[in-house]
Amino acid sequence: MPLFSRRGRQPSVISRADRAREAGQWQVAAGFYRMALDRKPRNPPIWVQFGHALKECGSPAEAEGAYRTAIRYEPDDADAYLHLGHVLKLQDKIAEAQAAYQRALALDGSLNEAARELGLLDRSEQRLREEPVPAGVAIPARGEPLAIATTVHGSATRGKFSPGKGSFISQADRARDAGQWEIAADLYRKALDRNPNNSPIWVQYGHALKEAGRFAEAESAYRAAIALNGSAAEPHLQLGHVLKIRGRHGEAETAYLQAFVLQPSMSEPLSGLDSLGWPDQQIAQLTAMLARALPDPKAERRQPGRRTVDDAPSGDVAGAQSALEPEGSQAEARADSENTKIARKFGSRLDPC
Repeated sequence: MPLFSRRGRQPSVISRADRAREAGQWQVAAGFYRMALDRKPRNPPIWVQFGHALKECGSPAEAEGAYRTAIRYEPDDADAYLHLGHVLKLQDKIAEAQAAYQRALALDGSLNEAARELGLLDRSEQRLREEPVPAGVAIPARGEPLAIATTVHGSATRGKFSPGKGSFISQADRARDAGQWEIAADLYRKALDRNPNNSPIWVQYGHALKEAGRFAEAESAYRAAIALNGSAAEPHLQLGHVLKIRGRHGEAETAYLQAFVLQPSMSEPLSGLDSLGWPDQQIAQLTAMLARALPDPKAERRQPGRRTVDDAPSGDVAGAQSALEPEGSQAEARADSENTKIARKFGSRLDPC
């Protein structure tokens, strides 16, 4: 007779997630997989299952992040590359999807699904070349990567990015719109070398780096944007996304909280908290607490020129990183907004599992 009986034992979080997945309850499955990963982040197969659930929930960008995390922990996982290819294709990142399928085949030559997907993409490319396209739309030469799909007069075409003329920012924007993330990142970086105090461009630079898979650099870019303008919600939101991709969930929660208290009308931070395993009751408690702190929704939530602990003395990446360190002055403490205090309070009480 075993020393300890398993009778009455509660099912594990992963087994609950698996049952929800088999029942097609994808949102529930994603929540349980997220909880399991919070407890044990270095679990590549569960990152893949988390990616599946997110993809079925209609969140391809988050699914992409999950598959990339699985690959970071297990670089030789052909199945992770295969599913990364699927979700990249869903987002019209065709060149990246082709590269993912090719990598999957290189790791496992018997992976017929990857070979089939590559064949379908090749045939789609061939049909594209045979169809008439509007004047002025360039089609890549055979063998060149395809850019994302764009719509011209209702028909899907694919445009080749050309830097053309204009400022570094306008060229970077065109590269971004064409899905040429490495080119966009390089051009945004050049623009920032000329003017490092442009917070929105730091955010765009972070987007390009994130889409290029350069997550650590994207994090630094978002922190630079926050250092320049700590009262803008968007950089905090994007920082939360990239921290979540990197598996630093506690920091991601803090970033999402800061984004929400800065702009309560923004729903994305709450979705981010939900994806990190926050129960509905805790999210409701957060919104109620904020409502009590800000009884007049039309009132200014922050006074112009006030600094918070997120502010840093310079606009470069190093200055942004230094913003995480407490400055310790009484004047700085007095300058903290009520919103930041709410974020701190919730961050210290956080226990989503």
